[in-house]
Amino acid sequence: MMFASTSITSARRSFAGDTIYTHDALFKRARTPINIIKADKEMSQSLLGSKLAVRFIYRDPSGQMTIDSRDGMEMKIIAGKSDIKPDIEMDMKSDVAHEFWLGKISVPMALLTGKIVAKGPVPKAMALLPVLKPAFSIYPDVYKQYKSAVETSV
Repeated sequence: MMFASTSITSARRSFAGDTIYTHDALFKRARTPINIIKADKEMSQSLLGSKLAVRFIYRDPSGQMTIDSRDGMEMKIIAGKSDIKPDIEMDMKSDVAHEFWLGKISVPMALLTGKIVAKGPVPKAMALLPVLKPAFSIYPDVYKQYKSAVETSV
């Protein structure tokens, strides 16, 4: 659908100790904290003020999500491939994204060690980190809900 199409069998991967069955599951899990940020006026205004388009490229399982705040009026969240030319691209394994939202990863260290590969003005991306920190307290609940739903469906 929105992520690179592969069979369910080939999409089955370890994701921080869980099993991902579809790319849609990755998308739902990755999009939830972004939607919460979008709904929070203080956090969303800071991101809108950045006037950046940021693309997150995930591997294992693969997928993309682009957040476009360039018009300064609305955060647009696009799942899958997009024609939008991002200002910044952040490429990482899905497990690294999970660790990021749990607040367990140092982004500067992940950039230095290659766990995250960035293209574009990295200092601008780093300036957004303090804005995202409040979402770290939200993500563990997202994770628990997701894990519960996976265990129920198995």
